[in-house]
Amino acid sequence: MKTFTGRAFVSSLTDAVHQKAVGNPAAVVVCEGSFPTYETMAAMAIANQMPMTAFLYHVTEEQFEICFYTPKGEPFGLCGHATIVAAWVLHQLHPSMKNFIFKRSATAIHVSDYFIPCCISNDGEVQITMKAYPPILMDGDCVNAVVEPAGIACNDVAATYFCKYLNDFIIELKSVVALRNAQPNFAILAKQLAVRKVRGLFLTARSSDVNADYEVRIFAPH
Repeated sequence: MKTFTGRAFVSSLTDAVHQKAVGNPAAVVVCEGSFPTYETMAAMAIANQMPMTAFLYHVTEEQFEICFYTPKGEPFGLCGHATIVAAWVLHQLHPSMKNFIFKRSATAIHVSDYFIPCCISNDGEVQITMKAYPPILMDGDCVNAVVEPAGIACNDVAATYFCKYLNDFIIELKSVVALRNAQPNFAILAKQLAVRKVRGLFLTARSSDVNADYEVRIFAPH
């Protein structure tokens, strides 16, 4: 097995201006023939201490099996940014490989096999296609318990949603300023999400950047 690290959603301009690493980090472990044991993957994810560790192995010419573990060694359903980093790693290992598919087999976390097509452009840009799961509007009372721990004010909330398939809360804010200024209390937030069996909290708002439609911050304090 070989372990790699990388970051998704990285802007080289932002790197140059702020002189620091940006983007969503993930570790990727390339396995031979099959996944190691649950205990081994959990231990490696804990040792990596990255927001997410993806494990993958080659199944067929264009298909790879993939799974995800949190820094606490817990299996995770799906992770977009770790999938992007995994695709980038594969492209570094196999530069001629431009199109392939990740398969996430059914688990207790999600009930059916999930396929993620990946495409690498000629300039090295990674594109993945993930199925959208439309959320439903929620009663405000259902998320009031996480609003304060998330570091936002109730009057900054535009709408609240719940994604049943992934067990995610989504809070749309009225301004991107409120989104950027949110200062979560992770200890309290983790407890509130755990009690409600919520995988993660997504805070989002329309972006003020002309090059982006919206901005999002994701909190999954496992």
